[in-house]
Amino acid sequence: MHTITLHTCRAYRVATMLALACAAALPGLCPLPTSGAATLSDFGYQNMNVNGVLASGSRPLLVILVNFAGQPPLPSPPSFFADLIFNSSRFPSFNGYFQAVSNGRFSYSNAGVIGPLALTAAETESGWPSDSLYCSNIVYKAMVSGLVNFGSFDANHDGHVTHDELAILIMNEDNVWGWRPAGIIKPAGFAYDWSGGVTVLTAQAPFAVMVEETEEGLGPIDIYGYGCGSSCCLSSGLSPQSCWIDSTSIYYLDPWNRMQLGWCEPRIRSLTDGGIQSIPANQYGNSTAPIILYDPVRGTNEFFILEYRTPTSPVGSGYDANVAASGLAVWHIKQDANHNAVAVPTLDGLNFDKVVWNEGPPSFQRGTSTLWGSGSVSTNLSWLGGAGTSTHLHVLPYNVGNGSITVEWLSAADTWVDFNWGAPNSGTFAAPYNTLAAGLAHVSYGGTLNFKTGSTHETNNIIEPMLLKAYNGPVLIGH
Repeated sequence: MHTITLHTCRAYRVATMLALACAAALPGLCPLPTSGAATLSDFGYQNMNVNGVLASGSRPLLVILVNFAGQPPLPSPPSFFADLIFNSSRFPSFNGYFQAVSNGRFSYSNAGVIGPLALTAAETESGWPSDSLYCSNIVYKAMVSGLVNFGSFDANHDGHVTHDELAILIMNEDNVWGWRPAGIIKPAGFAYDWSGGVTVLTAQAPFAVMVEETEEGLGPIDIYGYGCGSSCCLSSGLSPQSCWIDSTSIYYLDPWNRMQLGWCEPRIRSLTDGGIQSIPANQYGNSTAPIILYDPVRGTNEFFILEYRTPTSPVGSGYDANVAASGLAVWHIKQDANHNAVAVPTLDGLNFDKVVWNEGPPSFQRGTSTLWGSGSVSTNLSWLGGAGTSTHLHVLPYNVGNGSITVEWLSAADTWVDFNWGAPNSGTFAAPYNTLAAGLAHVSYGGTLNFKTGSTHETNNIIEPMLLKAYNGPVLIGH
């Protein structure tokens, strides 16, 4: 081990060895201890449910096909819709998508594909004062048709069939897309009622819209932001003016909604400690792939989620086939005390958007579809409102389509050492550590280890990136 002499007029940048070790470990993960006492529940894990029931296992889904007089009929037979929705071996399919984004934890069971029901022109959406009445009429007609026994889905036998017991999807050509409330429906003479919301779609709806509107019935927020500032922005098929998705768009739901549903368990890391991790592509189905970065001092209401997105991977494109690029997505999240996403004014001040958006290069642009590519080095991350952090990101070099990428988050925090100091020892200027070993054990990844003038015989290995600085005189290490 060589002797190192530090002078106050010089600073020594120590390169990382650990980064090279991690980069060679693809697609595995380089273990780092979880920082602080925060748990996934503090970030909203499993916060989304329907009537207290998580989207886990298999949930019955009834598909109601409808033709309206005076409108073109549905272009495909019931068998087509059954295949599109329930056949997970078909690509794309609803169940294939939900099994992928839930890491195999959720799918829909076939409660029936009924119809097409023949309804009058007066029963189209334009004939009703509200979407709720429009949808409840269709559900009512399905209940009294006798084509399916709604009561058989009353799992808790309380006389009320709720949409966590029986989800409903309506397919028609009425140019209606979306998740709609339907209220409580109980036809005369029925011993039970059905209540909840339904998904309404046309056969022409893009696949991404179909699954997005269906998953809203599980709890996720609407992903279409006014500033295109939510998960839809990662689709390559978007118009920046309208957040329109083309008919081929297929891509994963963002990691915040997936965590809220209980479909993934991101690794929790301290933003201020710095660190380095490998992040597998979504296609591998690793539920711990995303990384939460938070400041333990600020708390858990605002944080970032790092995620690797790629339209190609060693195991195929899967359901991220139309993600806009290959690289690191940096999701900025802010939530209230109940773990719901906070709404803030859009950049033009004319509307509001939920703080669940990707921030891309070169300066963490809000709501962009761009990702941080191979070798990217970012500016410092910032909190909503403009307060900056001392941490920036570095995406280590990789080849497009790799199974994982390795990311460093480097914090410029200061740690102090004084070999002549006694106690107490907290690493601050006023209470420095008194050994090189203690300083190395507590310095942030990418931070600055400051030494007050003095010397030590210690010869510790330095394996993480940091800046070594002498203060107020020379420092001799390993003499």
